Amino acid sequence: MSTARAPLLLTLLCALAGCAALTPQTYQLEQIHQTYTSEWVDAEFPPPSQQPGAVNGSGKFSHTLESIRNYKIQHGTDTRAAAHLTVLEGMIYLQSGSPGMAALLEPDVDAAREVLQTTSGVAARDVIIAVSYPYLVEGWSEIGKGGYDVMIERFTDAADGIADELANIPPDARAAVDVDSGGAYVATSAAIFYTWAGAVNPTPENKKAMAIKGEAVLGPWLSERERTAAVDGTFRDLEWGSRLRYLEWYAWLHDKAGV
Repeated sequence: MSTARAPLLLTLLCALAGCAALTPQTYQLEQIHQTYTSEWVDAEFPPPSQQPGAVNGSGKFSHTLESIRNYKIQHGTDTRAAAHLTVLEGMIYLQSGSPGMAALLEPDVDAAREVLQTTSGVAARDVIIAVSYPYLVEGWSEIGKGGYDVMIERFTDAADGIADELANIPPDARAAVDVDSGGAYVATSAAIFYTWAGAVNPTPENKKAMAIKGEAVLGPWLSERERTAAVDGTFRDLEWGSRLRYLEWYAWLHDKAGV
C-alpha cells in the first residue's frame, strides 16, 4: 500500500469499526486489507481477448478468508465493519473463480448493502460492488461454464445491469479512481461480459458493438490520465500496480471498438 493511501484507508477502517482512535480492532481490519491487497495483486485476472477465460485463483485468498472469519468470530457479524468484510468475502469468491460460493453469499451481500449505505453521498467501493453483485455472479457464473452452452442473454443481461447501476451514480458521487478501484473492477467485469456476448455471436458488427459498449462502461471509471495512456499505448511504460489490468482492457476495447 502506498503511503499516500494509508491515512485514507485508516480513516475508512476507523469509521467502519466505529472508533475514535486506532484500536486493535481497527488495526486488525487494516491487516486484513493489506493481506487482501497482496493476494489480489498475485491473483489471476483474465487478460484481454475475444473469449477471456474464467478466473482461476483457487487458494489465492486463503489468508484473507481466514482473517475475515476470525474477525467475525471475535467482533460479531452485526456491525458496519462486518458488513464491509462480507462484501469483501463475496468479491474474493468472484476473484478466485468460485461463482457458486459467491452466489450463496448473495443474501448476505444484499443485507450488507443496506448497512453500508452512507449519508455522505459518496458511492464507495462496497456499495458499488454490493448493488452490482447479482450481475457479477451471473456473468462470472456463465464464464465458468468454460464456453459450453453459454447464453448471450446471460452476458448482456449481466453487463447491462452493471452498466445501469454505474450510470445511476452521479460523477460527483464517485470516489477518486486512484484511491478506490471498486468501480473499475465492476466496470471491467461488465466489459468482459460484453466481450463474451461478442464471442457468442461473432459477427463483425456484433463484436464491434460489444466492444463499444465495453469501452463506454469502463471509461468513466478510469482517470483521464489513465484513458489517455491506454489509448496511446504509453501505459506500458509506467507503473500502475493492480490497475494495470484495467488499462490493458481499456486499450484492447478501444482498439476493437475502432471509434
